Amino acid sequence: STQGYSSAASDVYKRQLFGSAIVSYSIVWYITLKTSSTMALAISIVCTYMPQIVISMFSGTWGDKFNKKNLIIIGDTITGISTLILAILFINGFDSLYLLYGACALRSVGSGIQTPLEHAFLPLICPEEKLTKINGIYATASSAINILSPAMAGVLLNVMDFGHTLFIDCITALLAIIVLLKLKYKQRDAPEESLAPIFVTLVAAV
Repeated sequence: STQGYSSAASDVYKRQLFGSAIVSYSIVWYITLKTSSTMALAISIVCTYMPQIVISMFSGTWGDKFNKKNLIIIGDTITGISTLILAILFINGFDSLYLLYGACALRSVGSGIQTPLEHAFLPLICPEEKLTKINGIYATASSAINILSPAMAGVLLNVMDFGHTLFIDCITALLAIIVLLKLKYKQRDAPEESLAPIFVTLVAAV
């Protein structure tokens, strides 16, 4: 049912946010431990947030023009693929800081598309009478993730190597994409236009 898939989509996205946050903090811890350089850490933070800030300025407009679900899937795909490539490279010994910076930038692009649209997408898949409750749960989960993810990232880096830690985000992104592809809802988006302007903006941002 639509309501069942709506609940599943909400649950999967909370897990995906947690997985993505764990990997983001794992990258921060890894750079800190490997380099002990504040400059390296500062560069990674810029790469992590600057593309997201730029893309977020356009994603709201894109959400009005295009199918929100498809846009979120694009964001998840960018995040998942860039993280998967980084994981494979690190497992095979390619542990360059520049690879980390590039992956942080690409993950940031994905987040810039996905994050602003998630809140706009919830009213499309949730019953109106349950929207306030779901928004409250979503906000509480986000706060808990912000508290728990740095500690969980540190624990995971102690029990497995950095490359394998990255697979967490790949798995949660894949689950989110699968649920979204199966999700049916009453279409209230604006008629779709060509996605070409989006890809032009993404290339320019990167």
